[in-house]
Amino acid sequence: PLIGRAEGNPFYIEEIIRALIDAGVIVPVGERWQPTRSLGLSTVPDSLQGIIMARIDRLIEDARRTLQLASVVGRAFRYLALNWLAAAASLAAQLDHSLNTLQYAELICEQTRRPELEYGFAQAMFRDVAYESLLLRDRRTYHRLVAQQLEETHPDQREEVYELLAHHYGLSGDHRQALTYLIKAGDKTRAAYANKEAIEFYTQAALLADQLGTPAENAAAAEGLGDVFYHVGQYDDALAGFTRALSFRAEALAQADLYRRMGAVHEKRGDYEAALTHCALGLNLLQPDHTRTVEMARLLTLECRVHHQQGQFENAIEDGERALVIVEDTSNYQEIAQAHNELGNAYDQFGQPEKAIFHFERGLLILERIGDEHGASKIYNNLAIIYSRTDLNRSLEYVQYFLETMQRLGDVWGESTAYQNLGVVKYTQGHYDQAIEYYQRSLQIKERLGDNLGIADCHVNLGESFRSLGDVAKAILHLEKSLAVAQQISSDQTIAECYLQLAECYLESSDLSRALRVSESALAYARQIGDRTREGVANRVLGKIYQGQTRLTEAMQCFEQSIMVLRDLNSYLDLAWASYDYGLALHQAGRNVAAREQLAEALALFAHLQLPQEQAKVQAALAQLA
Repeated sequence: PLIGRAEGNPFYIEEIIRALIDAGVIVPVGERWQPTRSLGLSTVPDSLQGIIMARIDRLIEDARRTLQLASVVGRAFRYLALNWLAAAASLAAQLDHSLNTLQYAELICEQTRRPELEYGFAQAMFRDVAYESLLLRDRRTYHRLVAQQLEETHPDQREEVYELLAHHYGLSGDHRQALTYLIKAGDKTRAAYANKEAIEFYTQAALLADQLGTPAENAAAAEGLGDVFYHVGQYDDALAGFTRALSFRAEALAQADLYRRMGAVHEKRGDYEAALTHCALGLNLLQPDHTRTVEMARLLTLECRVHHQQGQFENAIEDGERALVIVEDTSNYQEIAQAHNELGNAYDQFGQPEKAIFHFERGLLILERIGDEHGASKIYNNLAIIYSRTDLNRSLEYVQYFLETMQRLGDVWGESTAYQNLGVVKYTQGHYDQAIEYYQRSLQIKERLGDNLGIADCHVNLGESFRSLGDVAKAILHLEKSLAVAQQISSDQTIAECYLQLAECYLESSDLSRALRVSESALAYARQIGDRTREGVANRVLGKIYQGQTRLTEAMQCFEQSIMVLRDLNSYLDLAWASYDYGLALHQAGRNVAAREQLAEALALFAHLQLPQEQAKVQAALAQLA
């Protein structure tokens, strides 16, 4: 009957036995327990909650009331907080004795003495049953007292207890105070990248703000939700939050900043036209009275990033420099660093790596000084991209640090980008299978996020890797998927890269006429957007095609043009391949001395980059030449 009543719940069985011992039905005899009479289970409550409540009811009144007060504070409760409540309930004089009684009854236990004395309920259900035994009116009164005690004992460190204040004021029925602290708790947890908790706080705040909030509070809750959803890659929800906030903001500066946030969501999705439209809406609001504000600098910095993604590098640099002029002599350190970061990206793609590194390092110095780990890790990622062309070990170190930071901070988009860049490094090292694995991880996340640019770039990377493994058909499949997305979002930079990779595939398939057409398109796109790196690579691919068509004079011109551009950019990896291909063409033309010089340069560059497979390839060509 006992086991049947408990339905297999060992905790219920334990409580039933305890109730029978307390009633004197079971007593110790020697080393065993024996019943003194019939177990009398009919007198035992049918539910576990009922048994626990009966156990609490058998306590002396002071101990029982103290247990109820403790349940209001929480599953764990500090002595000072409980003493505050006990004083209000005229129980302070008996508090220590009551706590000893409750420990002897094994309802609570001491947890720690430092930095202050703290107790906890032995079981969560003990706390729940004690709490439910309080009248609703008394619960609200005690929750308000706990909240007031927290405010009084944390006058200068109130941020430490925002979450508790929101909780207790909410249960006290003081919704005005609860709303204030829910927003503050959301801001606090968002800043700490505790995204799940931040969403919960802002969601509760938004519900309360609907009922009694001011326009500022409604906007703050909606903006907070938008920011967190943007951070975790839930872009539809982010746009909904910012759109709702916009309806509560009347000031031009606040509206412009919301248009910037909405533009940033569209940029993340690769919808550049929508991103620029929202930037324009924000910039128009700031004319003519707010052109020297931090909001103006932020919008210009976002425009810089969008133009960079589109391959419009001169426009990007112009916007970035304008933003930097506005904020560089102010205390807006985040904005200064962000402008440097975006300028670094633009100068890198514009073929000026020295200027890019200068801006990245300036931004990194600022972010490390102010302790912005998230922002600093993003700049390390950008530096990793630059060093992937010259120093692979350094590049790998930077991108691994970026990945670890993004995972720890819960930045899903950043994590996907780190996987993609790890793939780039592994590809460069010749580990194609590992590269594909990282690219596919990145692609899965980017598809979930709706990041169109990221999707297109991952398909390019996968196409390049499969081509290197000799699977040209699969490479073309990925490149055609990338091209479709890139054309949809007008990403000229990615379109140029797709054409380059497709040209290489058609070249390997001996479809020279198609290879020529797409490589010429790649060169045209690269020149149109001012992408000198891709211009140099496109000339190398064209040289290989002309070489395949035995048009050696045109091939030599293309190789020489490629080497000139890539050497000027210090793009070591691309330069090494251009020198290698040029050396083979020179050998085909019978110019063996010049061929040996080019191959020797390629060998030195591959050795500098620590790429043994590529070195072996060049050495084989040199041996054949000898």
